[in-house]
Amino acid sequence: MYTASVNRSRQTSGIQREPRIVYFLQDIWRIVFYLFFLTADISVFISLPAIHPPWLDLSGRIGGCLLVHVLLVFLLGELIPKPPEGSLRISRDRKYLLWVISRSFSDVVTSVLFVLPFRSLHLTRYIYFRALGARLAYDSTIDPSVNIQTPRLLAVDAGAKLEAGVKVENVVHAMGRVKISPVTISEGALVGAHVVLMPGATLGPNARVGPGAYIGPETCIGVGAKVGEGAILAAGVDLGSYVRIGAGCVIAEGVSIAENARVRTGSIIPPSTRIRAGEVWQGVPARPVFRDARHPEDSEER
Repeated sequence: MYTASVNRSRQTSGIQREPRIVYFLQDIWRIVFYLFFLTADISVFISLPAIHPPWLDLSGRIGGCLLVHVLLVFLLGELIPKPPEGSLRISRDRKYLLWVISRSFSDVVTSVLFVLPFRSLHLTRYIYFRALGARLAYDSTIDPSVNIQTPRLLAVDAGAKLEAGVKVENVVHAMGRVKISPVTISEGALVGAHVVLMPGATLGPNARVGPGAYIGPETCIGVGAKVGEGAILAAGVDLGSYVRIGAGCVIAEGVSIAENARVRTGSIIPPSTRIRAGEVWQGVPARPVFRDARHPEDSEER
C-alpha cells in the first residue's frame, strides 16, 4: 500500500499544472534566448580577423565563441532574477512570471546545444556551471551526463561526487502552486548513478546514496548516512547521522530516523514514524526488531 502511494507521488510530482498560456510564454522566451545566444555566437565566429594557418584560425574562432558565450551566460544570468525559493501560486503574479522567464533561461542554457561543447573536460564543465550560477567546489565531481534542472539552485561542496545519470530537480508543481527549493550536497557526499534528487534535498558530509534511489522533496540525509540502491525516501524524511537504509526500502512521508538507526533491506516505514537512535527496523510494514540499551524505550522521542 505504501509502495503504491509513494510511487504515485514519484510519478506525478513532476507533472506541470500551469494554464496553457504559461507554455506559450515559456516557448516565446526560449525562442528569444536561443536566438540571442545563436546570434551572438555566429557574430563572434564570423567577425574575428583571419589568421594563418587555417587550423589556428578555426581554433581561435571556436575558442572566441565559447568564451563570449560563457560571458553572456554569466551576465544575462545576473540580470535575470534568481528563482524565488518557497511556494508560488500559479497566477499572473509578478514573482511567478519572473520565475517563468528564469525557468526558460535555464532550459535554454542547459540544453544539449549549448552544454555539449563544455561537457568533455572537468575544467570547462566547472566554468560553465559556475557561469550558470551553481555553487560548485572545483574538486567536486559531476559526471557529464548529470541533468541539472536549475543550476542556480544547486550547491556541491568539496569532494562531493554525482555519478552518471543523476537528475537534480529544483521545482515541483502541485495543487496549483510551484514549489522551488535548492539542492545541497555537502563535502564528501556521494550520489550514485541515476539517483533523483527532488527540491530541498540536503545531503550531509560523507553521506552516500546508492544507484537508482529517489530522494524526495525537503528530505535531509545526515552526516555519514547511507541510503541503499533503489531506496525511496518520500517528502520530508529526516535521516540522522550514520543512519543505514537498506536497498529497496520505502521510507514514507514525514518519517524521522535518529542517529545510528538501521532499516533493513526491502522494509517499508509507514508515514510519520519516529525511529529512535540505534534501533533496527524490518518488515512490511516495518517494526523494531532491536532497541539499543543506551536509548531506552521510554525515553523521549526525537
